[in-house]
Amino acid sequence: NDQLMVVNDHLDKFEADCENMAHQLQTLSETHLSSTKMSLLEYSGMTIKETKQTLTGFQAVCDTTKRYSADNDIQCYIVRTIRKQGKQPKPERFHYDLPFTLQDIKNGDLQGSNSIFDATLDQVMKIQREANNKDVAMLPVTATL
Repeated sequence: NDQLMVVNDHLDKFEADCENMAHQLQTLSETHLSSTKMSLLEYSGMTIKETKQTLTGFQAVCDTTKRYSADNDIQCYIVRTIRKQGKQPKPERFHYDLPFTLQDIKNGDLQGSNSIFDATLDQVMKIQREANNKDVAMLPVTATL
């Protein structure tokens, strides 16, 4: 009987200890969860703040690029170039000295008496002799600059 009382006392103490440990574990878990919640809220706040700053920066970049104008950039480049190098000289008129007019070309009449089109080399040399009043024909050689 005494032994049974001792065992029951130990059992009661064991149950009380188990219940006490369960309460302590619950308190420890609640403390851990509360601490984790606070840390996550703080992290979330920092992330939201950084995200807002980043989005503000991205928005500024987008707004700036929308204000760019290729037309304006080209105009500015042209103005700077003209200021630096001066205006381009007007092109000199070039006369081809052809023996026919634009209307002759439109009419398909390129066979004038002194035309070099469809002419042989002998005919070209004859035309040049007659044009220059010389006995020796000169063969024109173009120069490339």
